Amino acid sequence: DTLWDTVETLTAAHTAMREGLRELSPETDRHHGSPELFKEEMKKTMDALPEKSHDFTAIRLATLERLTGGADIAQRVFDRWFAVRNSPAFFPDAVASLRSLREAGVLIGTLTDGNSNPMAIDGLRDVIDFAVNAAEAGASKPDARPFKLCEVKSGCASSEIVMVGDSMAKDIAGGRRAGWRTIWVR
Repeated sequence: DTLWDTVETLTAAHTAMREGLRELSPETDRHHGSPELFKEEMKKTMDALPEKSHDFTAIRLATLERLTGGADIAQRVFDRWFAVRNSPAFFPDAVASLRSLREAGVLIGTLTDGNSNPMAIDGLRDVIDFAVNAAEAGASKPDARPFKLCEVKSGCASSEIVMVGDSMAKDIAGGRRAGWRTIWVR
């Protein structure tokens, strides 16, 4: 939760997903649509596909396909979820702060375990120089791979990067192990 309230955004995305399920697969919505039940189904998919457990897009799509019985319905429902997922309400001054840093010559990048696409988010795409997610890196934070990919994409040495994050275990510990300076947002 460094730029927006993730719970609020994911709750709104889940509501959009349920609207799609009600329209396209009402039985799935009735039996698995609640946040708690769908989360259980996502965990089952992660257990069945451990090699993809860091890729929330693949896990959500596989879960939807398994539950709805069809790739087309799964994709259509996912697309509704993803559109809302990528329309967050930013914290006050978050984007303005990034813009000020960028105007001062600071490269701005994002590193997420989630599947938001900062390069497609209105207000954010114009201030981001690069983005890395767990699926692309092949692992979730605090694994070294996503941090290393940030260094490659930014062209910066580890000593030149600052990680701003809200998870001590993932963002701060991972950043420190990578040799980055860190700022913990509580």
